[in-house]
Amino acid sequence: FADYLNHYETRIADHSHLFPGAELAIKNLLMDGYGLAVCTNKTEHLAILLLQKLGVAGHFKAICGRDSFAYQKPDARHLTSTIEKAGGVTRHAIMIGDTRTDIDTAKAAGIPVVAVDFGYTDVHVRELGPDKVISHFDQLWEAVAEVAPTLGH
Repeated sequence: FADYLNHYETRIADHSHLFPGAELAIKNLLMDGYGLAVCTNKTEHLAILLLQKLGVAGHFKAICGRDSFAYQKPDARHLTSTIEKAGGVTRHAIMIGDTRTDIDTAKAAGIPVVAVDFGYTDVHVRELGPDKVISHFDQLWEAVAEVAPTLGH
């Protein structure tokens, strides 16, 4: 496993790229005053490295991985601690995710979740009960605006 991680780290962005519309969605949310954070089960070091290589790490107030805290997704504390580290407030947060784990984590934390339907699930994310489903990051700003009024944003 250690050999795999070393190999992965040296090639972390060789075939990785942002999904279409992701960078513009990030910039639009930032321009609208949202603070952004990453909560992943990838190790923190590798998550930061990948986002740096993709040129977007600087947009996030916190990038937290499976080793950032004593717990990880789907434990709600992983998400709430990430929000806290980013200087956010849980009752004003929205999770954007692509897996059952992301949706379960957001629900456990009492946070609305927008799910993308091009992630890693064994069933369509709609079946997992997110608050909103999108098929392209061009739809993210509208989806966030739709769930945000219940948050007092």
